Amino acid sequence: MRLFRHVLRDAKRFSLVEFYQLAKHQNQQTKYIAGFPVNRILGLYGGSIGERNLLKIAKHNLTHNFDSFGILEFLSEYQSWFCDRHGFQNTAVRDVKTKTKVRPKIAELSDFEISEIRRCNALDFQLYDFARQLFVARYMANRNQKTEDSA
Repeated sequence: MRLFRHVLRDAKRFSLVEFYQLAKHQNQQTKYIAGFPVNRILGLYGGSIGERNLLKIAKHNLTHNFDSFGILEFLSEYQSWFCDRHGFQNTAVRDVKTKTKVRPKIAELSDFEISEIRRCNALDFQLYDFARQLFVARYMANRNQKTEDSA
């Protein structure tokens, strides 16, 4: 809870771009998926060596150490895959997109703001692309297996 208050305090103090220009708020997904203390140790190297290895470890963990993960844009596909994999009944889940009243819409951001946010979170964007491809591959493999099993 303390960490959340700290993030919230920074979010209120800084503009969106200034918030992500703070190193502690950059590439959070990559840092979490790489795990602690890996992200702390690699942070000591800094630069491209630390970033490259952090992303490599996060990709490895996502591929080999996460039994399942979902991507919000594929919520229903994830739910179907997860239920099939674990033998649960698949019931509809409402769309749970985060709604923040003060968060600007992408269309309201300038080109500079978008490019700066992307620059500050480049590892997260690369990890997202990797995770998306991995998720689709796993989902399709599951669908193909289901088709073969029912034939």
